[in-house]
This record gives sequence, structure tokens and C-alpha cells, in this order.
Amino acid sequence: MCEPNHPSHDSAVIRCSVGTVADYPDEPAEWGDRDAIARLWSVDAIREAVLLASPVLAAQVRKLLSSTGTDTPVKKRRRLHKGLLKYALRLSTRCTPFGMFAGVAVLPVGDGEPALGTSHVRHVRATGAVTRRLLEETRALPQARLYPNPSLITRADRLAVTVMRGVDDTHTRASVRATGPARLAIDTAAGVATRQDIEQRVADAYPAAGPAKVQKLVDDLLVAEVLLCEAEHSAFDGDPLVRVPDAVEGATKMRAAVARYSTASHPADDGSLDTLLRLCSQSEAQPGVQRGVHVDLELDASGRVPVSLVDAAHDAITALAATMAHAPVNPALDEFGAEFLERYGNTVVPFLTAVDDELGIGYPQAYASVGRPTAPSEGPDAERRRDLIARLLHRAASEGVDTVELTDADLAGFAAPDGMPSSFDVMLRLHRVPTGLSATVAGIGFPGGSTTGRFTALMTQARDYAQRCVDFDTAWWADNTGGQGILCDVDYIAGTDSINAVAATAQLYPFTLAVNARPHKPTGTVLTLADIYLGYADGRVRTVLADRSPVRVRQLNMATTSASAKAVRLLRAISDAGTRMPFWSWGGAEAVLNQLPAVRYRNVTLTEQRWRYPTAAEQSRDALREWIAEIGVSRYVLAGSHDTRLHLDTHHPAHRDLLLDEITAGNRWLYRAPEPTQTGVVRDAGGGMHPAEVVVTVAAPGTSRVEPDLTHYPLHDPADDEHRLLVPGGAWTAFAIAAVGSNHDRILRAFADAFGDLADDWYFVRYRENDRDQLRLRVRRPVGELTTVLAWLAEARQAGRIGDYSIPVYHRELERYGGARSFPCFERLFCRETALVVPLLPIIDPNAPVPATSTALVRPGVENAAGVLRQWFDGFDPDRVDADAVIDLAVEQYSRELGAVAHPIKRSLRERRPQIDAGNDLAASLRHLWADPAQRDAVMTSGVLQSASHLLCNRLGLRRHEEYAALWLVKTERNRLRRSG
Repeated sequence: MCEPNHPSHDSAVIRCSVGTVADYPDEPAEWGDRDAIARLWSVDAIREAVLLASPVLAAQVRKLLSSTGTDTPVKKRRRLHKGLLKYALRLSTRCTPFGMFAGVAVLPVGDGEPALGTSHVRHVRATGAVTRRLLEETRALPQARLYPNPSLITRADRLAVTVMRGVDDTHTRASVRATGPARLAIDTAAGVATRQDIEQRVADAYPAAGPAKVQKLVDDLLVAEVLLCEAEHSAFDGDPLVRVPDAVEGATKMRAAVARYSTASHPADDGSLDTLLRLCSQSEAQPGVQRGVHVDLELDASGRVPVSLVDAAHDAITALAATMAHAPVNPALDEFGAEFLERYGNTVVPFLTAVDDELGIGYPQAYASVGRPTAPSEGPDAERRRDLIARLLHRAASEGVDTVELTDADLAGFAAPDGMPSSFDVMLRLHRVPTGLSATVAGIGFPGGSTTGRFTALMTQARDYAQRCVDFDTAWWADNTGGQGILCDVDYIAGTDSINAVAATAQLYPFTLAVNARPHKPTGTVLTLADIYLGYADGRVRTVLADRSPVRVRQLNMATTSASAKAVRLLRAISDAGTRMPFWSWGGAEAVLNQLPAVRYRNVTLTEQRWRYPTAAEQSRDALREWIAEIGVSRYVLAGSHDTRLHLDTHHPAHRDLLLDEITAGNRWLYRAPEPTQTGVVRDAGGGMHPAEVVVTVAAPGTSRVEPDLTHYPLHDPADDEHRLLVPGGAWTAFAIAAVGSNHDRILRAFADAFGDLADDWYFVRYRENDRDQLRLRVRRPVGELTTVLAWLAEARQAGRIGDYSIPVYHRELERYGGARSFPCFERLFCRETALVVPLLPIIDPNAPVPATSTALVRPGVENAAGVLRQWFDGFDPDRVDADAVIDLAVEQYSRELGAVAHPIKRSLRERRPQIDAGNDLAASLRHLWADPAQRDAVMTSGVLQSASHLLCNRLGLRRHEEYAALWLVKTERNRLRRSG
């Protein structure tokens, strides 16, 4: 069934609603009817759940029901009714843990079924929104224990905090002047020191400052988060109140209120919850929004999770991993990687240097364009996936069925999946059928244990379960890195309290990356951002330590990173890049079909039957009712997005109104749902039946992965930075010219014709920035000597031959080309290449259509590009350079990057050979260049020369897969010539 050391071998997680299916709100009533509202409010569980989730709604309902209701406007009664009905639907049908609506438990796997008792445990905590006021008083105490922010760095004369805790979503940097007193305060706080000791040491060293100025200095350092207080909670503190001392006014009262509510039998009626909410609302910026109290419910559950459900989870992963393993799409990370490679090449660079706006390349600028994971559009697997989807749709249509069966024969054509993580959490929604329990995939989490992590800080069983998942994940990562790799969790406090509340976990990993907080009692090695380095290998940016040990960051929770600080978001993106996620997708069919069948494999439903309300259809009650009847939509449907889905009865007028609201909001897909009574799968002590889901952690199938070895990469040398930045007025001048890619060759030839006196003194790079094509020219002249060039550019701009242009400050790619002494040698090479290549342009016709058979195949002209590339390699001194090693390195790297696309490219190149112009003296000219004594400082390793060959291919106008094609032609031609003697 599964690996013996994996958690799913003997345990699984159950998520169960507190409400029963008998409370499903389907009684007929007009909107705003007071009696209908009273019936909804009469359910014991809903009063506490709604009071906790929305105190304002609860107060308004109470007020309405305490009177005749005639003084409440109909519009307001309708709004209250609708809000309460949605909560009632959630309570009776949804299992997502949220406040007092649903909870979790860990149960053994075996024969039998789970059951609910009555002794559920509330884990109550005040959030950061509440403790922030208490912390202000704590920081002012003489005995307050302070320490430097882990993300603190020194930049010139400033002390900068790179990741702030913040109070909102901005996550901006902060900095203060690095004065002597400020530095002394930070040095004193190293490790930890009391505020009193810090102030005393500064006062002793600077007696003229006076106590008031010293206190203000420490206050300013705390406000800027240069110093943090130990009372401020860590991501591993389940309760933010845990570190606030009793001496702070209000702390004891708050703890007492939390304790009283935690153990109350009827908190909605005895005042304990009202008291706690009242205390918390005094600390909130928005009194009408309940952000101050967070509750997780530990279920009093017994029994076992049936083995059949664990088998269903394994079957789901077997089918989805084989047919629907989707690679993530992250344009922001791709752009960052390209800029990193251009700037640093094969060098290991400190993370904080690389993302620095002045010293490095900064953070990715295109986060807004990050897309949902999707499968590659080309390659054998993509073709098989399209064939499978077409076959299943044809099967459903020809047989007239709502559910199609995926068979082992359907899976047989797919290769073993690669790019899988160590494990997944498979969430299964349950309902009863005559043969027993039926399971439907409700979601997939990564890595295994992530759906449980949120509960680990407070629940022992959850912590033990998650720890086993982490141990499995850690061992898997070590196996893939030759025993060198480490995983670390992240101690990070976001600027959004609601995210922090669901992101807190126990400290589970052997390493911790302290970002803007640190564990109170660390259980292993603590790292900071200063310990993290970046390198580029196999087409992606990688994270390593200074000794090149591969490192990945983990946050064992389901919280989104979209609101996280840029540092955390980038590190998570790098760690997760290349990891395939298995989930069902109909691909292009989803865009053109308004009805799709369910898909079932063995005993698990992979995706439900669904219908889409037409975009052109009228959004009205009558139109919706008629469409439901005409299309044959199931009586019960799920509508909405993610965790806010509603289980609705399409025969119920009020439910149809809620459905219309969802459609109007853009949620047009309706998913078949079972009858509410069928979802009751867990019995309580009173005989009530509750809806439930199980979460099974499954080891991922697939081929083994090996992380690239970066031990041979040199470390970034900070001394090189003084040679890196070139500003206008120096020996070189840079031009950035906006121009459509198809016009690049014409512009370059015109520039070369106009400025023959600059031959061998300029070079160019084709670039794309912010989705716009660009030419970047670098000319070996001070800008003051380029008046004729400036005039040429101005005339070309006015004539519309080019777009806007600028003279930017630019960074020389020192590491990529061997360092500060080696780079000038390659600048001379680039200038010589430009002089030789520009007259040959266009080598690849930029307007030539790509063959319709595959977007991965190359455009006409690649043979000519390969001919130039072959001469470029022939220009090296064979005693100094092993050209074959350079070619092999480049081919190997591109093969890994292109994956399944590489084979059809090679197949398309059969019978094709590099074409060389007989009158071209490129090889001889380059041999003469390399013989020049001025070139003796050039670093000629395979990695550096591979970067140089890539830049040549850029000048030739090749795309990355076409560069691979040209290299492959050169490789096969050199092999052929060797065989022929």
C-alpha cells in the first residue's frame, strides 16, 4: 500500500464539520423572514461559530430576534438572512477547518469507521492584532530582552532591515543611519540583552548624549525593527501571548479571558466569548472586523480511517501523477533567473547581494504575472495527455455517460513522472453510496504534512504526524543531494495577522531560516538570510549555503505566499521551481466546452462532473432556472471558489439566488454534488451524522532526482563590485534601445554602416525587458565623444525606426566571464564578434514562420548559425581550450532544460549540417585575437566559454531551443569530421 516508514502507513487525518447534515438549511422561506432567521439561529453550533467569525452579524441577528423585527428594514433583514444562510450551509456541508465550523483529528488506519465524541478541544489564541498594543508596553520595560533583526544588513552608512514584520501588506525596507551609538546598541544586543543594559552601555560610551537621547535611540531602533523584542512572537509560537510578561497591563486579563472561553460549555450564551471578543476589539484598528481571536478545533474523534480510503488516495496519485503532472509557470522567477545568469554566470552569490537594488539585480519585477501551474505544451507527454482527454470526452459522448472510467490501459502510454516532490497530501471528500464510502479528490497539498502543519503548534497528535512527514521529506531530499542537502523551515512574521494565524507551526525541521523573527528555543541550527547563496544550474536559480550544500526552504502550511515579503516569496519560488503538481485539468477543452464529465479511476473520483453557465446568458432568476432544467444540471451542486464553495439545492429558490450571486461574481462552473444526507459519514454520540474529509499523505511516484552539484562554482568576490558598476562618463557608454525584435538586424547593420570608425569598439546584446524587445549597445567611448551617435539615435527615433532609447548605468557581468581581470578580454572578444557577425545578418529570418507541426522546432537558417558557431569554436587554440568539452557542457545543460522537447529537435536536424561561407574568415580572425598577449588574463574554463557561446548565439538571433539545435549540429559535424579523419 505505501512505504512502511511513511505516515500514511498507519495514520491519516480526518477533517469534520461540527454541524450535522440534518441541519442542512433547505426549508422554504422568503428572504428576510424573521422566523426563518430564527430557525437558522436556533442551531446550537451556529451561534458560537458565527459569533466568532462575524461578531457584527451575530450582534445584528441577536438584535433582530430580540424584537418583533418590524423596526428592521426589509433590505437589512434580507442581508442578514443571506449571510446567515451561507454560514448555515458551511456548517452542515463543509469540512475545511475554520474556527468553530470544523476541526481535525489524527486517527489510525484500519477496519472500522471514525466517530465523534463530545469533548472537542478549542485551541484559542489572541492574534498579533491584539498583542501589538501589549508589545509596545513590553518593549518599554527596562528588562525587555532585545536582539538584532535577523534580516539586518549594513549598506554604506546605513543599517537596513531587509524584511520588516510590519503591520500591513507593504513589507517595505527600513533603515537608519549607522552612527556610533546605533552600532554600539546593536553590538550589545547581539545574542540578546536587556534594554537597560543596552542603554547603560551606550550612555557610558557617550555620556554627553543624556538618558533621554539614549532612550529615544533605542525607541527608534525598535520602531525601525533594527532591534526586536523577545516578547514578539515567532512563527513557531502557537500563542502570540506566550512571551508577553505578566507585568504588562492587560496581559493577565487577556490570558484569563482566553482560558475561560477555551473551557466554556456554552460560550455563545454564558458571555465568555463576548468578553474575549470585547477585550480583543479594543486592540483592533477595525473594530467591525474580527481579527483578534483565532480558534482551531481539535476533534474528539475515535475509530479508524478505513484502509479503502488510503488506497483511494494512492490510486488518485498514481493516476494524476502519470497523466496530469503539471509544471509550475512563474515568469517572474524565469526573468529573475535570466538576469542572474547574465549578471553572475556560474558564480555563487550571497542572496542579499543578488537581490539588492544597487549592488545586485533586485527582486523579480513581474510577480503579478505568475500563472497557475500548467503542463508543457509540447513533447510526447503533452501529446499523450491531449489524446487521453480527447479519448475520454469521446467515450463520454458516445456512451452517453456522466462519468468516464480511467483505466490502467489509459495510463500505460505515459512515462514514469519526473519532477515529483517527496510526498503529497491528498484531500478526499466523502459521501455514502450503497456499496460504502465514495471518495472524490478535493485538493492536493505539497509537501506531505502541509495540511496538518497549521495545527502542530498546539496539537500533539498533529505535531507527531507532521514530524514523520518532515522526517520523510528530509530523508528524500538528502537522497537527492548525495547526503549534502538540507531543508529548513522559515521563521517569518508577515504583515498580515490573518496569514500569521494560519501559518504558525511547530519547529519541525532540523534547520531554521530566521528571517524577521527567531525561535525562542531553537531545536536545531538557525540560519539567516546572510547564510543563503544563489547559483544558476540546469536552467534554474538554486539556493545553497556557502559550502555549496543545496538548501530548500519549507513552510509546512497551506498559507499563500502572495502576501509574503519578497525575500520569502522568492526563496519559496526557487525551492518549488520544477516541482510538478498533479491535478486534473481538461486543458483546452475547458475553454470551449460548457459541460464536462466526471473522471473516475478505480475507486476514486479524480474530478466531478461540471457545467458552465454560458457567458452570453442572461444573469437572472428565470434564465438560471430555465438553464438548469434545460441542461439537466444535478439537483445539488457545488458553486464558488476554493474554500468558499457552497453546497446548494438547485430546486430551492433561496439557494438559486445564492447560486446566481456566485455566477455574477464570475464563478460560472457548477460541480455535481451528492445529496446532503449522503455526505453524513461520521456519527456522533447522539446519532447525528457529520460531513467529513480525510487527508492521506502519499509518497510521490516517479523517477529519482539529482540536484546539480555547485561545488566547483566560485564564490562571489565583493572586491569585484568596485569594477562592476559603469556609469555614463567613463570609458564605456551603454545604450538601451527599444526596438521590435524583427527590426534588430536592420538597425544593427545601419549602425555599423554609419560608424565604421567604431568597428571593434562596440558590441550588442538582444534583450527583452517588461515584455518589450530591446537592443543593448555598449560602445568603448565616453559619452562626450559620441555626439554623432546621439544625433543618429535622435534621427532614428524621430523617423520611427527605433523606439525610446536611454543611456543607463549598467553592471558588467564579471562573474559570468571569469572576474574583473578576465572580463576586459571578453569585451574585446564581443567587439570582434560584432564586427564579424553584423555583416552576416540576418542569419535567422526573424519573420520566418515556425513549422506548424511543433512550436519547438527550429526556424530556417539554423544551419547558417551553426556554421558561424563552428568557426567560433575553431578559433580557439586547442592547446588552451577543449572545445568539445564546452560543446558537451552546453548540450547537456540544454538537454536537461528542454526535457522531452530535445528529442524532436534532434530528429528534425537529421541530414542537416552547418553551412559555412567560403569567404568568411571568422575563425582566422578569432585565432588572431586569442593570440594577442592582452588576452592572456582570460579565464577559459568550459563554463565561462559556454556563457560566451550563448552570447554569440544571442547576437545571431537564436532562441534558446535553436541555440541547442545549432550546438547539436556543431557537435555532430565535429564527430563526423573526426571519424572521417
